[in-house]
Amino acid sequence: MPLSCRLFVKGFLAPIVMVCMGQGVALAQPPVSIPDPSFFDKSMKVMDNASKQDMPAWLKPAPEKMQKHQETAKNILNKANEYIAKKHQNDKKKWEVANASGDKILIFATSGNGFDLDGALDFLTAYAKDKRIAVALAGFPKGCDNIRCSIQKMSQYNKKDRPTPPVTIDPLAFKRFHVSVVPTMLYLKDGVEVGRVTGIYNPKWFEDQLQTSDVKDLGNHGPVVAIAERNLMDVIAERVKKVDWDKKKKAAVANFWKKRDYLDLPRATEEKEFLFEPIVKASKDIKDLKGNVLVKKGTTVNALSKMAFTKSVIVFNAKYKEEIKRAIELAADARKRGKMPVLITTTMPGQSFKAHHKLEERFKGEPVYLLSKKMAKRFHIKKTLTVVESEGLAFVVREIPVEKEKAGKE
Repeated sequence: MPLSCRLFVKGFLAPIVMVCMGQGVALAQPPVSIPDPSFFDKSMKVMDNASKQDMPAWLKPAPEKMQKHQETAKNILNKANEYIAKKHQNDKKKWEVANASGDKILIFATSGNGFDLDGALDFLTAYAKDKRIAVALAGFPKGCDNIRCSIQKMSQYNKKDRPTPPVTIDPLAFKRFHVSVVPTMLYLKDGVEVGRVTGIYNPKWFEDQLQTSDVKDLGNHGPVVAIAERNLMDVIAERVKKVDWDKKKKAAVANFWKKRDYLDLPRATEEKEFLFEPIVKASKDIKDLKGNVLVKKGTTVNALSKMAFTKSVIVFNAKYKEEIKRAIELAADARKRGKMPVLITTTMPGQSFKAHHKLEERFKGEPVYLLSKKMAKRFHIKKTLTVVESEGLAFVVREIPVEKEKAGKE
């Protein structure tokens, strides 16, 4: 239907520029810059694909972007694996690799059983600038049973007005070196033990003795106590065993739909139609997979002139039977016209995978997506039922009223 006005949307985002033909009014502004004009992919991929079916090809990111995201994910996974290897593996070789960084003096201590940790830290202030020295606890310090509390306690040990060697929780070191009483001092070279003494925490004396002795284990030179803290690795293992993973998996599935951000839009009461043109400005050269420049940096272009849009986006509310029926009819009509229907609902009655599967069965197994806020904003979808298609170099957004039947959930 002919219209007197067209909405020119820059990058699918407000502000918009309205040019009223025949009225001599032009409120034009320079188009905003966006990375590239692949707005179809970006708009569609934000939809939650609740089914296990593969997304249509047009919903998937461009191959070069997919590769970039995969590389990023791979790097994150590698870093996570490295962290786990350093912190949670008892394997000797991995532990030594993680700690092979020259000479270190580890002072094993405890926060209970009569050991004066504060007194020991006061003494060690003289060694605060010696980067080789660290004080280690086996687990949560006295009075704590979680990480948050432990961090607060560590900050109390490492007071600003009392600089000391860092106090850490290092359960692996206790296990690796079989430390069972404290204080114990170890001298390490590239992660390998070259000296040990118990009952004392004087680093200078320790070094002096090692330089003049052929014995690696200097024995006991003072009072010792048992370790008050449970080894954190044992605590973690115990807590993991207590977790009901089956229950958690079921809860995750049950909560999936409840946590969706639904857009329960109002229903259209009259038929409306408007157009908008996807005008974008390239912030950099946009190339195809072979490296050919499709759009030069700074170019303002209508994205539809570079990329065809052969879909029919049908947005409906699945809690209304009549809108489902109308969506089925519109999807069939789109196929006859050579357009691939993309079915999107604003709600999911039943909020379950079973309900979602049942809904898809109404569309003969075709995937049904959830409307996202980003998608609704970019395509100006404000009511149901709405159909979005392309016409020439513009998008046509059509709001279609559907006569109400008795409302109910399917």
